[in-house]
Amino acid sequence: MKLSEAIHLRIAQLQEKKGLRDAELSRKSGVPKTTISTLKHKPDQCPSLLVIEKLARALDHDLCEFFRCSLFENSEEKDKAYGYEYGFEKKNQ
Repeated sequence: MKLSEAIHLRIAQLQEKKGLRDAELSRKSGVPKTTISTLKHKPDQCPSLLVIEKLARALDHDLCEFFRCSLFENSEEKDKAYGYEYGFEKKNQ
């Protein structure tokens, strides 16, 4: 699964859990309703980290909680999200 698709699914999952319509999510997050609609209808487009953070906070999650989900388990996509595909070195954990 692509990272953008996983983000789309996670937002939809949390939005459904909270019972928020797009207009309510827009109001709570400050993200335009058109942006939320685009995320739903074009899941191949990845939103910015700022948009993800605003939506996550409106859904009562911080970024760590948002990404702590089985949808993001694919390590290849995780590595891309962290920029490892661009030559950044992984730190020893």
